[in-house]
Amino acid sequence: MSWLKDGQPYNIGQQLQEGELEIASVGRNEAGMYQCMVTSDDDAAQDSIQLSIGSFPPMMKQTFQQQTVQPGSSVSFQCVANGTPPPHFTWTLDGQPLPVSDRYLLGQQPMSNGPIEDENNQLIVTMLNISRIRVEDGGNYKV
Repeated sequence: MSWLKDGQPYNIGQQLQEGELEIASVGRNEAGMYQCMVTSDDDAAQDSIQLSIGSFPPMMKQTFQQQTVQPGSSVSFQCVANGTPPPHFTWTLDGQPLPVSDRYLLGQQPMSNGPIEDENNQLIVTMLNISRIRVEDGGNYKV
């Protein structure tokens, strides 16, 4: 008897009696197609099952710190969160959507091999860069 996951040999966590398979810690990486293959000298049989992973609520993993800057300078804020499906960020200033300005640059992307790792969810980083700071840019920024 052997097990495959997505068509590749699967390292069995724990095999129970009668060909059952137990996965001790289920995370996003365990999603996929599992096949049980049984062979003898005269015959072969197989069965398969698709394992789908549900959603994980978004969680902040890293937030930005309060900063004081001078007019004319630039500032950058960065936050990291995870979740399944991947979270979408909305930035606000004093509880209102960010004003439209070519000085505000927003970004959001998957984090690649950063200092924070999570086996169950993909980490997403969001950034807000503000150039040529003005007095009216001051306030309480939130994600």
